[in-house]
This record gives sequence, structure tokens and C-alpha cells, in this order.
Amino acid sequence: MSKKAKLSIGILAAVLIIGLLVFATIYKNRKIHNPEGTVGTTNGNLYDCNNGYFAEYEGRVYFANAYDGNALYSMRPDGTDMKKLTKVPVSRINVAGGYVYFYQTGASSGSDLGSVIRSMGIYRCTTSGKDIKCLYKGVVFNMLLVEDYIYFHMYDKARGNYFCRVDVNGERYAELIDSYVAPGTVWGTDILYAGTQNDHNLYRYDTKTGTSTRLYSGSVWCPVYQDGYVYYMDTANHRRLCRLNLSNATLTVLTQDTVDYFVVGSDYIFYQTTRTEPSALKRVSLDGSSETVIAYGVYTGLNMTEDFVYYRSTDDSSPVYRVPAYGSTSVTVFNEAKSAAMGQ
Repeated sequence: MSKKAKLSIGILAAVLIIGLLVFATIYKNRKIHNPEGTVGTTNGNLYDCNNGYFAEYEGRVYFANAYDGNALYSMRPDGTDMKKLTKVPVSRINVAGGYVYFYQTGASSGSDLGSVIRSMGIYRCTTSGKDIKCLYKGVVFNMLLVEDYIYFHMYDKARGNYFCRVDVNGERYAELIDSYVAPGTVWGTDILYAGTQNDHNLYRYDTKTGTSTRLYSGSVWCPVYQDGYVYYMDTANHRRLCRLNLSNATLTVLTQDTVDYFVVGSDYIFYQTTRTEPSALKRVSLDGSSETVIAYGVYTGLNMTEDFVYYRSTDDSSPVYRVPAYGSTSVTVFNEAKSAAMGQ
């Protein structure tokens, strides 16, 4: 090969390498923008009592695997095709636009990308577990993705509770309300929340204008919006479960049980009661009929996907149980997650 040909090949290779480096830099630093109406998850999974261990997105379920220290995994809805995405323990999972957003609850040792994150805060990675990025460092409670922002409750020892937001690129951080606001459900793109500073009324936070308005005067806790109704625990009446019709303010009492936490599906509400003897995980129709015991005992971490409700025993993070979100009340152990953890 002539010197001229070798020089030409060398120049071409150099141009190609430079082009790839430029592309990689642009790709890495590109700004994320979610379509209007994007919401990270729903059904009350994200409230403190449920911890946001599961979220579903485009045919896959993203979850904190209790059998592997709550590391982030993904799978098909039927429990097949398990993939481990990070080693760090996670909760408050939101998914949108090809990214998983989560709260890291601790650190992990190891050499993969997930192990380099060593402080609590809000992080994101791709749905394949790549390109981990910290968006906010600090102790975070309820967090919910709405369009281009993550809204969350932050507690500062010196200043107290704040309702905040940070955008999906880790920029434009802002403190919105200087009181406890738990973002756990949306009406459109507006966040519904229970007041805590002066009352327990139901409020609506407009994410476009940054303003709050009162929707309903009552004793509301952990509101969950679905199809024109708000389901909530009535704090003035031993946390009984109620349903509010937003179109006419009609209130329906769904159960007299004292409810600890709940999730809402398309057909049923699943809830835990411990102060109503005997303690049990129960299911009730959306109108309060057909109350059924799923399992006796005390359980936590209720999380709903389209097909299942997952939950854990309070005295141990595993085993993890699941029950169909509709139809059968047959309980099974989430063994697929255990097998995947053991295979790592």
C-alpha cells in the first residue's frame, strides 16, 4: 500500500473517531424533554407508606427487588426476562421517556455504574440501567414525575418541610411550598394533596401556574385520583376509606375499617388494616361492595401494576407476595425475583 493511501486511511480513521467522540458528547449532554401529560406512575404507589417499589412502562415493570437489597430490576409483566439495572437500593420509582427516576436509599460496593453512587437523593438512569445521573442530593420522601419536573417532599432539620421540584436534567431546582406536601397522585397534570399546615382539606396544585386551590373541605389523607373520583382516608373518622365525586362533591364511605394504606386499581381497592381486628390485607370494589380478605396479618409496601398487587411482610423484606389486581384472590410468592437475585 502506498504512503498516500495509508495517509488517506489514517485521516479517515481520525475523522471517524473525532465524529464518534463528538456524537457521544452531544448524546451524553443532551437535554431530556417529556411530552405534555407525562406522569411517572400512579395509583398511590409513591406515598411513604407504599414506598414506590414498582412502576410499569411500555410493557415492562421496573421494581425494587427485596431479594437483592432493593436493587433496581426490570421484567415483563408476567415475571419473565428479568434484568438487573443497578446495585444500589431504590424506592419511589417513576418511569417515562426511556428513563427510570428513583430515590436512592443507600450505597453499595462494587465496580459497575450503579455502585459509584454513594449518597441519598434523586437519580435517573436509562431503562437499560445506563448513564446514571444524580438530579438532587438529600433526604427525599414522596416524589412524582410530571412532564419535565420531579416534585418531591424534602425535610431539612433546620428549616422543616418543603415541597420542591427539580427538572429531569437535574436543573431548575425550586422550593414551592414551605410545608409538608406529599405528591402521590395527579388529576391531569395537577397534583392533588392533603393539607397539613392549617387543615386536612383536599388541594390542587397547578403545575403550569404554580398555584394551589382548595377543592374540598374535609379530613383528607393520601388522596388518590381515578376517573373523576378521589379516594382517601378520612382522618376525622378513624381513617375510614372514602370516595369523593369531584363533579358534585358527593361522598361515599367505602369501609368502616381503620385503613393504614391502600392502592387503587381499575376494579378494586386493596388496603391494609391493623386497628380493626383481626389485622388483614383486604380488597373492596370501587363502590365499597364485595369486601374480601386477601391475607390475615400485617403487610406493607403495597404496590400496584396493571396485573398484580405486590406486598411484603412488615417483619421482613422478603418474601414478596402478589395477588391479581382483578379477578382471583389467589396469593402467590414472587419467586421469579428471588431466582433472579440468586442468579446474579
